[in-house]
Amino acid sequence: MKRSKMNETIAVIDIESIRHFIISESYSIKSHAARHIIEEGFTEENVVEAILNGKIIEEYPDEK
Repeated sequence: MKRSKMNETIAVIDIESIRHFIISESYSIKSHAARHIIEEGFTEENVVEAILNGKIIEEYPDEK
């Protein structure tokens, strides 16, 4: 499913699809996200572990 917001198309993707990309090493972290990860004191490994082993506890549909 895709949503359009102010001439910008945003792909909505489920957690299982994201996990598939992580496992197959078919992902990249954008510089904006990388900066936030570092600022918060996390590593790429922390993020990967959270995606693979965590669960979604809340969703924000208005922010997609």
